[in-house]
Amino acid sequence: SRPTEYSAGPMRRLKEYSVGRDGAIPRRSFELDAEGSLRVRKISAGKWGQGLRRSLQDTFLPRAYPASVRPEYLEYQVWDSVQGLCSYLRGILSAKAMFQGAGVGSSDASPLAAAVQWVLRDGLGMIGSLSFGYAFGRNMDADVKEWRLFADVINDVGLTLQLATTLLPRSWFLGVSSLATLCCALCGVAAGATKAAITTHMAIDGNVADVSAKEGAQETAVTLTGLVLGLLMANVMQDPPAAGDVPQGFRTAEMVVWAIFLLLTLLHVYANYKGVRALMLMTLNRQRLRILALSWFGSTIAKDSHDGEGVQKHTVNDPKFVASNEEVGLGAFFLRVYHLSGALSVARPFLRLSMWLVGSKLPIQRIAVGERLPSRQIQHIAFDKVSERAAELPYRIKMTKGRRLDATELVIVLDPRATEEDVFRAYVQASLLQHLVYSGHFSRKLDLKPGGVEEITMAEQYAAGLVQKYIPEFRKDLLDAGWLTSKPTLSPGVWRYKLDAK
Repeated sequence: SRPTEYSAGPMRRLKEYSVGRDGAIPRRSFELDAEGSLRVRKISAGKWGQGLRRSLQDTFLPRAYPASVRPEYLEYQVWDSVQGLCSYLRGILSAKAMFQGAGVGSSDASPLAAAVQWVLRDGLGMIGSLSFGYAFGRNMDADVKEWRLFADVINDVGLTLQLATTLLPRSWFLGVSSLATLCCALCGVAAGATKAAITTHMAIDGNVADVSAKEGAQETAVTLTGLVLGLLMANVMQDPPAAGDVPQGFRTAEMVVWAIFLLLTLLHVYANYKGVRALMLMTLNRQRLRILALSWFGSTIAKDSHDGEGVQKHTVNDPKFVASNEEVGLGAFFLRVYHLSGALSVARPFLRLSMWLVGSKLPIQRIAVGERLPSRQIQHIAFDKVSERAAELPYRIKMTKGRRLDATELVIVLDPRATEEDVFRAYVQASLLQHLVYSGHFSRKLDLKPGGVEEITMAEQYAAGLVQKYIPEFRKDLLDAGWLTSKPTLSPGVWRYKLDAK
């Protein structure tokens, strides 16, 4: 029977759409004729390949991609998937070696002894991860790229140690495998912390959960691919002989395993480096803030060095430029070791040579922010006379005296009332001071002794004047350019000193 509520009239149409990353796509058409009969017609969605592509995108990419994520999202995720696949395949090889080292398949092995060894290894890994998180957890937000690379490199070390257990005496197994487990535990802490920071960075549309879920889907697909490749790779792996001489065939298979492992390790390191280099983080850590400050203040410094001649144009570098000028590889590693070497002055020339060989442009001088003052520096840093204007600031910046310019360091002493904005301002001022002294700005212009007291004093006054005059404008320009100035990740220390002007 026909519905009575419809009266005769023209045909009416209604189209059904689904809204996705490709816009509004028609799915069905509803037609109501003059007699009230409803006809439904399915609208072709195009070729089957297009439907498959949309299904894959909906499974592995965040909703509204690419508008809902950062521009570098796809490049980073591709390299991250490559390194994840390499890690999974190497994990198969190293797990087999660990089982052999524990005595699996050997009639002489004791199940109880193997269980005790496994518990000891896991316990050491847990203790190591707790200690590592306590010591370095607060710094991981500031140096996400460096800690991401650290996580993968330390994981490479752990997997290599696991694979090497088959080449070492049985008595060494517990010690070497425990060290390998510790390396993997440190990787877990650093990788987990940096993954959270990178996911938050990628999600620009309030879609952190969606981005995280799609990354999980990508990891699942990588794992499934690794299962298939792992089965193929197992064909080149032979079990060790039960007794007697090791046959030539087994030696050859073992060499093939090591060759595959080393090739995967090299690819893993390369993929991680490319992925980290692709990141264009918007937070302001020490290195990024230094790059931005030197570029923005550079025109003023250049103009003043030519007695006021030239054009003063303040520009804020875009994230791509800053990311390309960040050092996250060997240069940053050698510099960190250089700063940690302390009394091992004999190693410093070799570290400087290493930095030069890798083309590092990072300054040797270290900027210490909110760290505990050694007793020998208290008088020079905290009790030196300063100007009345400087005494009112909640921080004090001093350059320690060393026999050589590269042996000095900049120290920022913070007052208990110092805020994040004060730390931001102090670090910009210290970066400018470091640049002025390290580049010989005044020593070349006024024929002063490089790194001498007169040059350092003039540089301190000039840097303080620049910050006093321009810091509000600099901060506003950063904010307008999209940089996250509200929460700079400069990782100041916890030590504060009451700076009395009397």
